[in-house]
Amino acid sequence: MALAVNVSFPALLLFLIVLFTKLPSESNSQKIVDGIKSLVLKEFEHQEPFRLRTPIKRSKLSDTIFGFIYSLTFLFSVSFVIWALDKLGFNWVSITIFLFFLLFVSFFSIRIRKNARDYIIIPPKENILNLISDFFYIPIVSAGKWLSEKFSRINVFVFILDFIIEAPFKIFVEIAEDWTKYVKERKDEIV
Repeated sequence: MALAVNVSFPALLLFLIVLFTKLPSESNSQKIVDGIKSLVLKEFEHQEPFRLRTPIKRSKLSDTIFGFIYSLTFLFSVSFVIWALDKLGFNWVSITIFLFFLLFVSFFSIRIRKNARDYIIIPPKENILNLISDFFYIPIVSAGKWLSEKFSRINVFVFILDFIIEAPFKIFVEIAEDWTKYVKERKDEIV
């Protein structure tokens, strides 16, 4: 069972993340077009100055406290996964392999979702479920990023995770986007 879970889990996790990745809305696309018009065409020139977000400044005490809480959420998340796998009868080798792939796949899934989020101008509405999932998931993604940077010298891991796992899902996302556009075009023709 441990082998089956360790083999199927990374692909299933990436599939679910790609499946639930939201594409930019029509109003978001219109806002991009309006922004381009305001930069290129004189009659649509933006009258108000653009405001850039200033970086958030925190005290060292706040950074220390938040860093401590961040570390606790990572430890809690990993401990929960280890506990659940132990209850399923995994041995320490299987648990280590599962955690290794969980960290890597979580990081690479964020890279995949970044492609869709690059075009989002209108920030999505946050809800309590997103906040809770980010609270426990982002430390795991950060650990995956750290592992990815440390193991970047070992080309086998990067090859396996980047080209064999990530590339097919990027292709899947592109096909899904093209299919969505095609269906929308057909719907517009009917209406």
